[in-house]
Amino acid sequence: MAHDGNGGRNDFPPRDETKSALLRLIGDRGGAIHTTAPGFSVYEELADRLGLSRNARTRRSAGSRHQTAWRSEVGYCRLELVDEGLLQNREESGRGNWVLTPTGKEQANSSGPPLLQRACHIRGRTTRY
Repeated sequence: MAHDGNGGRNDFPPRDETKSALLRLIGDRGGAIHTTAPGFSVYEELADRLGLSRNARTRRSAGSRHQTAWRSEVGYCRLELVDEGLLQNREESGRGNWVLTPTGKEQANSSGPPLLQRACHIRGRTTRY
């Protein structure tokens, strides 16, 4: 498979697209979600918004019999959004709560150009999204 910025798995959208969709999803739900809320799955809702196939949603992560690769991908997106200051970290929001920061709310509500097209300092390097 060709490298596409998300671990070489090209059955997922590019990571920046997934991150933008995740920000918008959280923004659409009032700026905060709880990952174990009854009747709601952030993973399924995000997959629906991005048009993921059933196969892409259910493929298992390498070395895991329980976790899907999609759930891992969304988790990496969440961590990067925390690193970028767009989501609160676990200590601020609590386990299972994904909460936009004020900057994250601005990005989620942006009707301008695609989100995350800015230089970010992540883990000691500058990355353009």
